[in-house]
Amino acid sequence: MSLSLSIFGQRSEELSSFFNQLSQSHHPQSFAYSFKQAPKSAFQVDTILIAYETGDLNDFQEFIRNAWENANPDTLFVLTYPPNNGDAYEKIGEVAIDLFAEDRPLVRTYELSISDPQKTEPLFHSILHWRYPQILVMGSEKKSEEINDTFNNLRAIHKDLPLSKISRNVSHSEFFEVDAVVIVVNDADLDLDTLLQHCNKEVPIYLLGFSDETQLAKKFADYEKRLSSSHKSVKTVQLGNDKQDQLAAIASEVAQKSGPERN
Repeated sequence: MSLSLSIFGQRSEELSSFFNQLSQSHHPQSFAYSFKQAPKSAFQVDTILIAYETGDLNDFQEFIRNAWENANPDTLFVLTYPPNNGDAYEKIGEVAIDLFAEDRPLVRTYELSISDPQKTEPLFHSILHWRYPQILVMGSEKKSEEINDTFNNLRAIHKDLPLSKISRNVSHSEFFEVDAVVIVVNDADLDLDTLLQHCNKEVPIYLLGFSDETQLAKKFADYEKRLSSSHKSVKTVQLGNDKQDQLAAIASEVAQKSGPERN
């Protein structure tokens, strides 16, 4: 089950292509539109990204209001403006305030240089965080992929459950804007420095271990000691034959404590 993201702007095709490269299973599928050629179906999506680069700001404001009138009430609006453009910052901020006043709480503004992938990738992860609850899975490639796939398969059946993604040497803080972290402790020690640096201390951490692992209790204790001083909630889960049910219970717990309203 794909999540839908419509992107509007002079460089919407470039931005959409980059987002689709970042997307994995069950993450947003992006569609690009120009400001003048947008079918009504383009507004019936989970998220609308409207990226201003150049042009008449009054026309841009009008387009945003038109998109808002045609969108679903729970659609997330992301309005971007280029760096060092005070007029765009002011005008887009005015529209965002107007949408808030119209009981449209899912509105975000973002300074974006589309030509700089270093800035574009963090926006992708921020959109996921703003719109959907997420689980970050850490561990060896084989084990983490198994857990990640199970979470996303559950999400494909039950759309209210969180998305899941795997940590792969990403260091920008937006990547760690998640609702829970799952760490598979069976493998060699993980480098937790980046996680501890960027992840909100309120985010719960689940330590998972497979029941056939030797010295599992010791590994749980070691990780608990390292993480409990910085994170309020650290839970251990020994996975058995019913591991899918156990992972479903974790996903349900995360979903109950999260969602778009958490922001």
